[in-house]
Amino acid sequence: MKTIKAACLSVVLLITGLGLAAHRAAAAPGVAAPTSGEYENELWLVTSHPVTGTWEGTTRAYCGALTKPDRCNAVQKITLDLRQTSASSFTGTYDCAYGNMICLQDMQHGKVISGDVMPGRTVFRIYLPIGITCMYNGRFLPTQGSGEYSCSSGSTYLEQGMWQVSKAR
Repeated sequence: MKTIKAACLSVVLLITGLGLAAHRAAAAPGVAAPTSGEYENELWLVTSHPVTGTWEGTTRAYCGALTKPDRCNAVQKITLDLRQTSASSFTGTYDCAYGNMICLQDMQHGKVISGDVMPGRTVFRIYLPIGITCMYNGRFLPTQGSGEYSCSSGSTYLEQGMWQVSKAR
């Protein structure tokens, strides 16, 4: 039985390792492509639960067609409290505080309803109580994360921007 488990783990690690190069081009737009040393960290990331914990940082809204004009360059302070539910999935909570503007629709709390960690990128969805959904796409390394986000209500885009966080605990 131990031999079968070891063989399965070896296959998973081999497939994950082979996928690292394929995902090099799949990093979030605006996020620098990782170096080969960072890919070793991302292999560690997928196999050892480093997303779990509290992350603190900021969001900044882009200016443009998919962001309301009054939200251009809006900065918020965010806290993500994440718990992995499997080797590559997580959920958690989201808190927002005033940066240079109030939080989107003045929503200060939400839920991370789904998240997936893959080599080269992480995707997660935050649900805010009044029906707003925000999709976050980016990367987590052992002590930091960054990427882009897009928030909508139904089929109406409300805001797009960038996010960055550091592991607090």
